[in-house]
Amino acid sequence: MKTEKQKHAIQLFTKGKNCAQSVLISFADELKIDKQTADMLTSGLGAGMGRLHKTCGAVNASFMVIGMNNSNKIEDSQVIADKTNLQIQKLESDFAQKFGSSDCGPIINTDLKTEEGRKYFSDNNLKVNICNHCVEFCVEWLEGNLN
Repeated sequence: MKTEKQKHAIQLFTKGKNCAQSVLISFADELKIDKQTADMLTSGLGAGMGRLHKTCGAVNASFMVIGMNNSNKIEDSQVIADKTNLQIQKLESDFAQKFGSSDCGPIINTDLKTEEGRKYFSDNNLKVNICNHCVEFCVEWLEGNLN
């Protein structure tokens, strides 16, 4: 069963936000950042950072959520760094275990820099069939692992 935050993230994603925007905006209120700033910070992170097919945008935004969450709750910068690094490593590992990689390219298996790749992505409804699951996973992971 999807949480309200997962539903919100997928709604944003469906309405045209990229995967990173959808994740970070969904956590904006509790991170004490405005949604417009969250939107702008993550505008270039979709499709593995600017269609480079590197780290999934939902994962990248999750890293941001982790860092901001810890920075809002912990004063000691070394404790923030240590906790943040461990959580990022755990999220990346859990995500890669679920999807086979944390990089967008191997997950969607098409090149979004090309017209043919974008057509394949659209024709095969990969946004719904793959990317929605990545967004949902990241939101669920964050909801269960932030403290």
